[in-house]
Amino acid sequence: MAPPKKYATEEERLKAIRRQQNNYSKKTTECIICHTIFTLGNKTKHLKTAWHKKFISGEDSSNSDVSSNSD
Repeated sequence: MAPPKKYATEEERLKAIRRQQNNYSKKTTECIICHTIFTLGNKTKHLKTAWHKKFISGEDSSNSDVSSNSD
């Protein structure tokens, strides 16, 4: 005997899946490289931006702790 179905129709099941995916994509996260806050739905878009690539290549030396050390 099969277990009872969670949803009565295929339409209800698809709506539940879309609702769950939408809730997941709205969660916020922070990029550990450039310290920018964005939603998980925009993660791929952020990783392709010039701003993020600038931090990866190390062109931004203003965040460097070494440049301001002087004893």
